[in-house]
This record gives sequence, structure tokens and C-alpha cells, in this order.
Amino acid sequence: MTTPNEQSGPDIATRTVGSRRAWLRHAPLIVLLLLFNGTGLAGLDFGHHWDEHGTAASLEGSVRSGLILPLRYVYPGVRFWIAVVVAAPEYARAMLSDMDPDHGAARAAVLAEGLRKNNTHLRLRFAYLVLTSLAMVWLYLLVLMWRGNLVEALAAAAVLGTSWEIAYHARWMVPDAVMMQFGAMTILFSVLAVVRAQPRRWLLLAAAAAGLATGTKYPGGALLLMPLVAAVCCWDRRSARALRLELARVVIVFGGVYLLTTPGTLFDPLRFVEAVRRAQAVYAEGHHVQYVTSGFFSHLAGILHYLVRDLLSPFLLAGLALSGAAVVGAVDLWRRERKVAIVLAVFPVFYVLYFSTQAMLMVRNLLALAPMSRCSTRRRGRRRGAQTTGRSIAGSAPAKSTSTGTRRGRVTTASWSCRWNGHGNCTCAPWTQGP
Repeated sequence: MTTPNEQSGPDIATRTVGSRRAWLRHAPLIVLLLLFNGTGLAGLDFGHHWDEHGTAASLEGSVRSGLILPLRYVYPGVRFWIAVVVAAPEYARAMLSDMDPDHGAARAAVLAEGLRKNNTHLRLRFAYLVLTSLAMVWLYLLVLMWRGNLVEALAAAAVLGTSWEIAYHARWMVPDAVMMQFGAMTILFSVLAVVRAQPRRWLLLAAAAAGLATGTKYPGGALLLMPLVAAVCCWDRRSARALRLELARVVIVFGGVYLLTTPGTLFDPLRFVEAVRRAQAVYAEGHHVQYVTSGFFSHLAGILHYLVRDLLSPFLLAGLALSGAAVVGAVDLWRRERKVAIVLAVFPVFYVLYFSTQAMLMVRNLLALAPMSRCSTRRRGRRRGAQTTGRSIAGSAPAKSTSTGTRRGRVTTASWSCRWNGHGNCTCAPWTQGP
């Protein structure tokens, strides 16, 4: 006779088999992740991207000063910390090569040699690719925990993971796709705060995810609206003080996580403010002629064109079908689960209107909206998304030549807004030298 703490061999075997079967249910997601990262890996060595030099420059500024701070704040700190972790051997060797504070130039030379010799930029691009792929995991978990439907969860992840736009931008050593991934994480926790018990835990996790998104790129700060609105939706209307405390907790966690990613906000305030001011001026006044719009409505029309026509699929009919499914799904969600619909709507509405007030239209800023469309296509768009998956996969591994535009006129890449006069958009100096 067995005691309560004892288990027979068959019971253990049965539970082990059941556990394995449970993991096998998620095997299609693993296949999607391998497909996304495998095709991305094949296209990592595409040449030079004009905005990648800032990563090497932030590492160089750090080793010159001897401080573990980027000293460059056009982008916040997550990009710097990714570089420090991925390029840890080269970074540590440079930092330890000469401890004299006056020999910063010598340390910078050691760093540049190590980065160039070891092709560190390819490791960094792969890190960005893998981080971006996590957006599929967050969407998968969202639909699975929200709806409990494995097929819908897989469809949401698949539509995102087979997107040509996402796959194209994920290979770049720039923060937009990584910010999108943290945005998907914010969506996950914000929605769970509304539909699950113990909302505080989910609200604080959503605030932390929004802080990471903001630490990746400053416009990610708009994601804070989601946990704030979710907190209001979870309010029982009994105590206004309780609501204020909940909102304060969300803001404090958000701010704390952001400051952990970008401590230069406090410790290097003059350089930080100047960098942010220059970045704001670029967006307000334009960045080269190919990115400039003629006003609010022109910019808004360009954003909507990209979201409806290009973001969901590189094929016209498939893109329009998925966009239509997203609209139908959003209306259906509004009718059935209004609180969730409000939480999901607040960020994209604000984000689109904010960027429409700027002069510069650069479509990689709009990647943050991709997970929203996947959530709204969850219901009605599931079957249509499945029908277009095979065609999207074919477009999910951009050829190397697409990253170094060689034709005059419209760029043959994701960034349809990038037109240029006589020089390629992404063929600039090596990433360790700057433009």
C-alpha cells in the first residue's frame, strides 16, 4: 500500500507522456520561430545600414570616457546594453587595455579593431533578430491565455511571424523592431489585467514592459497609456484614492524601469536633453527630402496607406484582405469586449495622430502597430490569415540585394516612403565609422 507521497511507476509515466504531449501542442510555434530566425540569419550579411553606426559610436564613447554609459542619447539605453552584452569580449578587452583616464583614444582604437576583426555587427544583428521574434511568443500567449484557443493563438503568431515587413526590419541593428516586441509584451499584460483576476500584477508587468519599450525608443512612452487605461477599466469605482494609487504605481514602475535602461537621463542630463532636442527637431523639420511630408493630412494618409496596403502583406489582395479582417475583428471586439477594445485602441490612435503632426515619415516607426493588427484579426481574420501564410512566408526572407537599393526611384524594400536622388538609401560607410 502506497503512502500519499508515493506515486506508482505507471502514474509517473502517464504524467510524463501527458507533459510531453502538452509541449507538442506548442511545436508549431517553435517551427515559426525557427523559420523566422533561420530566414533572417540567412540575410544578415546584407551590407551597411545608415543608422547602425550609432551602436558602435555609443560603445566608443563609453570606452573613451571609461564610464559604462553610452554618452549618446539619440536613442535611449537599451540599444547600448544590447551592444555591451553581445560585444562583451571586445568591449571588456578595450576597457581593460589601458586604465589611464587620459588614454581614451587608445581604448577606442582597440575597440574598433576588435569590432571590425570579429564581425561583431553580424552578432548584433542576430541578437536584434532573436529579440524581435519574441513578439510572436507574446501574441501567442496573449490569445492562448485570453481565449484559450490554440489555433487562434498560432494564427496570430503566424501572421506576424510571416510578415515580410517584420522580417525585413528585424535584421537591422536599429531599435524599432525590438520596441515593437516590447510593445507586444505590453499588450499581453495590459489585456490580461482586464480579463484575468489579480489585475495589479499584470498592470505592473505591463508598466515594466512599456518602460523597456521607452528605453528602446522614446516614442514607446506612448505605450504607458495601455496599462493606465487598463487600470481605469479594472477600477471598481468604490474609491477614487485606490485608483490614484494604482495609477501612481504604474507610473513609478514605468519610470523606474526606463531609468534603469537609460540612467544617463539622470546622470548625464545636459547631453541627454541636447540629444533628445536634436531628435525632436529631426522629426519636426524632416530628415532628408525623401522622408518629408507636406502636412498633417499628407502624413496621416501615408501612414494609413502603409498600414492598410503594406504592413500586413507584400501582396496587394492579401494585404487588403487582412486589413479588412482587422477592421471587422476590431468592430466585433468593440461589441463583445469593450474594455479590451479600449485598451487595445488607445495606443495606436494616439501614436498615429502624434506622428501625423511630425514632418518626417519613416515607416519603421510604424512597426509598433503591427501587433495591434494581429490582435484584431484574431477572430474574423483567422481563416484569411491562414490562406495567405504560405505566400507571406515566401516574402519573409528578403534577398541581400534588397537592403542596398541600387535603382533610382522607389526603393524595392519595405520602406516604400524612402525615395532618393542619386544615391542608395542603405549604402553608407561601415557601421564602425558613421555616415
